[in-house]
Amino acid sequence: MLVWWRAVKSLELLAEVRTYVFDYDGTLAPMNVDRSASYIPQPLREVLEELAKVRKVVIATTKDCSFILPRTPFAHAWVCSNGFEIRVKGSSYVLVPTNLFEKQQNFVEEVVEPAKKLCNELGIFLEIKRVGNLVAGICIDWRGRYPSMPEEVRKFVDVIEGRYPVIRYVERPFVDIYIDRVDKGIALDQLLRLGLIEKPIAYFGDSENDVPGYQRADVRIFVVHEDNEGLDLGIENLIRVKREELANVLRKVLSTS
Repeated sequence: MLVWWRAVKSLELLAEVRTYVFDYDGTLAPMNVDRSASYIPQPLREVLEELAKVRKVVIATTKDCSFILPRTPFAHAWVCSNGFEIRVKGSSYVLVPTNLFEKQQNFVEEVVEPAKKLCNELGIFLEIKRVGNLVAGICIDWRGRYPSMPEEVRKFVDVIEGRYPVIRYVERPFVDIYIDRVDKGIALDQLLRLGLIEKPIAYFGDSENDVPGYQRADVRIFVVHEDNEGLDLGIENLIRVKREELANVLRKVLSTS
């Protein structure tokens, strides 16, 4: 269930938070731009930089670390590739069971190589999510090229889905395929066990892959934009905030902390 932003009560909740966790695509950065041009709007980036001076800030994303770190240098930690890799300033923690290296050859042959060929034929982008020497997953990204998932991609994903975890998104210009099932919630559990973050936690997300993060959070913020207004994640006590209001909300939190 979604509830509309209620300023006083929600500011009180957020003022008590010790760790702020943000998804990237859609939550902090618009998706209606080419992947290479992805960015956080300057007013929001500035307030995130201020927030990171007084609270722990974590970025949790399906993107790999090489993509997300240069775009969010203010953060204290990053959950990359949907949870396969955790980076903390100066350190790296990899959540990879050793048997995945045994599965990698099959994953490359069955998923990565056919996806390369498909994306080349369609003129769309293929992100290969690497964690050290492991190919942890791929993202097939057709933003700016097709208005919806190309039929060729849909058929490919339908075949793969029974063998490997697939994350499809409502009204998103990409699909993720992983070598095994790991999620943002498992990664946040690891950060808590290592003492690298602390509760209370606020989680800011906007899509299906944020559900495990919401489940670990004390305060749950659903960031609304043109691509997810009708999305129901089945999560209780979601506070609904429009993306264009997010910078002002965080600025008010800073003024009351």
